[in-house]
Amino acid sequence: MASAVVLLGVAWQLACSDSSQVPEVLASASLPMARAGASARIDFTVTQAHLATRRRLMVALDFPQTQDGKLEDSLLQQDVPVALDVVLVQNGQLIAIPIQDYRALLEPSRGRANSDVVNLHLYGHDGSTSSGVLAGFYPPQAGHYTATVRTIQDQPRFAGIRTTVKIVPFYNTGE
Repeated sequence: MASAVVLLGVAWQLACSDSSQVPEVLASASLPMARAGASARIDFTVTQAHLATRRRLMVALDFPQTQDGKLEDSLLQQDVPVALDVVLVQNGQLIAIPIQDYRALLEPSRGRANSDVVNLHLYGHDGSTSSGVLAGFYPPQAGHYTATVRTIQDQPRFAGIRTTVKIVPFYNTGE
């Protein structure tokens, strides 16, 4: 009987959880993905409230969902590498924060922490916007951070498509 009550409690918590809600965007910037050498710098602040959730933050890429899905399908078939650095700015010092792309998050034994080249992973869509994960990281403390994203290869599949990089807590896409 006690285990049934516990299971009901867990089920109730999951049903009422807002983990599938798109979380607060800490910061965002436009990043044209079609040509190598484009870059975006994103300054953001991590608060004690963010740290209290104990959730990893992610650097994500949003773009309008394509009608035919060809762009999204191509992202599932082929890696899109980008350079990414996340730093904590503390008393004028830049402290590198370890990052992991989605593949490393799913397969931690393969590592890749601290690599500055990550691959875009298609994460989900909401019917109008497609989202991809570049990398995740745990901020070690509250403070001012900077993420710098730079394209390292031409990606003609993104020609004419408005893309935005953003910093958000990881969330469940519901897919």
